[in-house]
Amino acid sequence: MKSFNLTSATKREFDTKINTLLSSNPNNAYVVTIANKGKKRSLSVNAQEHIFYAEIAKQKEDETPLQIKNQCKVMFGVPLLLNSEAHGDKLLWLLDKLSFFKYSYESQCKVIQCVSVTSLLTPKESKQYMDNMISFYGENGIVINYQEK
Repeated sequence: MKSFNLTSATKREFDTKINTLLSSNPNNAYVVTIANKGKKRSLSVNAQEHIFYAEIAKQKEDETPLQIKNQCKVMFGVPLLLNSEAHGDKLLWLLDKLSFFKYSYESQCKVIQCVSVTSLLTPKESKQYMDNMISFYGENGIVINYQEK
């Protein structure tokens, strides 16, 4: 038995399974862990971001999810990382070497495709990144929301 949803309604079934397991393998020892069953897990941050990119592109109709992703990396991800204690100095050094800030916005969006941004964000920064997307696009008439699994 690997996992079992134990409730007062399933206790008798659980007892039967345990008794069967122990009687068929009397010399084996087992470790039993009982934990509260949490809520249904939400989508991973990466999956949620990509749902946002696709939904924005669908509503805008003239841009692809990849273009939206790159725009969001420039508008929301880069500022978050530049303020990051862990990555700010390194990213600034790299972007300066690439003369990133001298490029047009469109060129920045092409260059940023080759730079890791969202994968470097902490969970708190990722939440801020997605909240910024919701706010920005919401102000521009594009409604996106967090999805559940």
